[in-house]
Amino acid sequence: MKYTDTIIIGAGLAGLTTALQLRNRSVAIVRPGDGCSVLARGGIAAAIGDDDSPRHHVADTLVAAAGIADPDAVQILADEGVQRIAELCEMAVGFDRDDDGVLKLGREALHSRDRIVHAAGDETGRHVTEAVRTRVESMPNVTFVDGRAVELLTDDSRVCGVVVIDNDGTAEALAAPATVLATGGVGALYAHTTNPPSARGEGIAMAARAGARLADLEFVQFHPTALNAGTGRLPLLSEAIRGQGATIIDEDGQSIMADHPDGDLAGRDVIARRLWRRITDEVAVFVDATDVDDFHEQFPAADQACRRIGIDPTADPIPVTPAAHYHMGGVATDDTGRTSVEGLWAVGEVASTGVHGANRLASNSLLEALVFGTRAGRHIAHSRRRPHQLSLRRVDAMVNYWQQGVSDAPPGDPLKQLPMVMWNHVGIERSGHSLRAARTRLNRYFELLDRFDPRRLALEAARHVTDAALARRESRGAHFRTDFPKADQRQASRTIVDERGIRLIATDQYHVLEEHRR
Repeated sequence: MKYTDTIIIGAGLAGLTTALQLRNRSVAIVRPGDGCSVLARGGIAAAIGDDDSPRHHVADTLVAAAGIADPDAVQILADEGVQRIAELCEMAVGFDRDDDGVLKLGREALHSRDRIVHAAGDETGRHVTEAVRTRVESMPNVTFVDGRAVELLTDDSRVCGVVVIDNDGTAEALAAPATVLATGGVGALYAHTTNPPSARGEGIAMAARAGARLADLEFVQFHPTALNAGTGRLPLLSEAIRGQGATIIDEDGQSIMADHPDGDLAGRDVIARRLWRRITDEVAVFVDATDVDDFHEQFPAADQACRRIGIDPTADPIPVTPAAHYHMGGVATDDTGRTSVEGLWAVGEVASTGVHGANRLASNSLLEALVFGTRAGRHIAHSRRRPHQLSLRRVDAMVNYWQQGVSDAPPGDPLKQLPMVMWNHVGIERSGHSLRAARTRLNRYFELLDRFDPRRLALEAARHVTDAALARRESRGAHFRTDFPKADQRQASRTIVDERGIRLIATDQYHVLEEHRR
């Protein structure tokens, strides 16, 4: 067993930002890949314009969240986001600027002001993540561990480390007083997604096994305009393209959003459902960007992705499809990233801070990673180090169990049908019937896998999402049930999953729950 002061599971923007604050502690970053942050095609929302303020940013975020965001958390996001952008500028992140050197600000869906900063058009995630990663890699107290976390180690209801399977399939244990989940979302559970294959909700499954409280798992945001280039991870066509005048059309060239007051910048959930219904009726849908000036300069990543499949976006409509994009739910945290289990923090998409509610406002995700990653890192940096209390015999047994699970995994992949099950039954539109059908299929898959087969983690995450969707018998934000198509004000609450089961808790009562834990 190896020892360190802090373990960070995930090497995306949230995990790296957390590490930046920990110069006085030894840090091990478990790195299964680069994460989702580098793939972010939108920008970062921040109230830095002359006509803007955090108050306006808060108001827009709460509207998008459909009534269940935590206003206090949203206020922190908007207030501290301005400083986080200033810090990135100090790191020389190449944000787009006008001829006078002033940051260019774009607009995306449901924003009332121009407040989106971009880098290289639609490559903001890559530029920002690489800048922060470069800083972290220069820190002598940080070590990167290439491998996959599969189990949180606990002792007396406290998280004390993690079991990691390295790239050679060998299991080992890392121990630390502080462990941070930064594992990303659940997009890869779905057949069509903008996320990498590693985004299968495994952090949620590990946290649940350790007894951590989960929240708002039913709210999965489907981005309406991914490039329709098959299944698996699809290139994203940034909302900013529509912000520059592109329109969504059907195969006859008719605008799909013309009758909506917000047009092509309506909420993502609204547009995704409209496109889903056209597609299920076998009507092809497109983004028409032929009138967007300098497309290849403004959106180089989208331009290259289109041309790889033979589409000239300056002359041809671009075929699109909705795709699983962002998970509003996750491991419930307070405003410093602490979970309900001592010794465990969560940051980024795997966390449920309360800022997104039922539907994330565009370009608030990278901002959340920066703001709450910073807060978590600073909280850990000032926390008292606790001595390790793990039983070596118990840790050895756990490592051996996982090693055997990897070695004895059956040939083939019994989960190969899972993404289509989730897409068809727990997708853009759900019903009690479809969700129960998904639950039945998931139970069959569980019978094929031992507890220590790593593939079981994805199944467990899928079941948590499905169960939460069954529990919310209404439609709100990104969660739409055809058998309960309207919002129910009595359910304007967060969905909490813990040792007591699944229940709805109003935001003010959730704070009481947190205070009771402390």
